[in-house]
Parts: sequence; C-alpha cells; structure tokens
Amino acid sequence: MNINQTKRKHGKILYTVIILTLIFIWGNSLLNAEISSYISDFFKDIILSVFPFAPSGEAEGTGGVVRKLAHITEFAILGVELSLFFQPLKDRNNKKYINLVFCGFATAFVDETIQLFIPGRAGLVSDIWIDLCGFTTGCIVYSVIYIAKNKRNKSQETKND
Repeated sequence: MNINQTKRKHGKILYTVIILTLIFIWGNSLLNAEISSYISDFFKDIILSVFPFAPSGEAEGTGGVVRKLAHITEFAILGVELSLFFQPLKDRNNKKYINLVFCGFATAFVDETIQLFIPGRAGLVSDIWIDLCGFTTGCIVYSVIYIAKNKRNKSQETKND
C-alpha cells in the first residue's frame, strides 16, 4: 500500500469517526427530558463514586454540571477530530480555519435547535457557547500537540544533519 492509499484510508476512517461523533451528539439531543436526566444521573453517580468529596446534592446542581461537562467533552473530541480532518489541506488564505470554525458553530447550533422540538428539552444560547468552548478546547489541544510534534521532528532533523 503506497502513501496516498494509506492517507486515503486514514481519511475515510477519520471521516467515519466524525460522522459517528455527530450521530452521538445529535442523538443525545433527540432524547426526551426524562431519558436525558436518567443518563445524566447515571454518570453523576459514577463521578460521585470516583470523587466522593464532590458536592452531591441537587442544591449544588451537580446534574447540570455533569451535562455541561458532557457537552464540553463531546465537543472537545469533535474539535480534535475536525482539526485532524482539516489539517492536511494546503491553504494559502486560511479557508480551512474558517471551515473549522463554521463546522463547530453549525454543529452546536443544530444541536441546540434539535432540542427545541423535544418534549421537556430547551435549546439554549448559553449551551451553544458551552459547546463552542469545548470545541475550541479540542482545537487548541490538537494544535499544541501538532506544534510540539513538529518542533521535536525539526530538532531531530537538525541533530541528524
């Protein structure tokens, strides 16, 4: 298998992973309030068993915190995936970055719009911002790793010369 075939194969795998992530994100938004709360409570109980010192009552709103952390996490993962997807593109006028930002915003916007039509759910502008914070975090994590890897490779090339 030559390099181009390998790159195409990896691109198809990454594309599939991105689609599965979108299905996961939007699939969770399609759940009604009762099921969504049950899932949040399930993960809240797991988190509290791992971190018993964390506040546990409804007064502290840990269910809401778990939901926000879930949004941040899933969008951070999407940010890493889409950064990987757009990185190989040769781009003289930074269109790949515009596309990256657009994909993050569009995903968050669609996610919250879906919830407007689900019983007991609400699409909130504040949740779009939370999603975008997660997405941006994922993009930054990817960028830091990418830059560090390139610096390391360049320093190794310099040593070998």
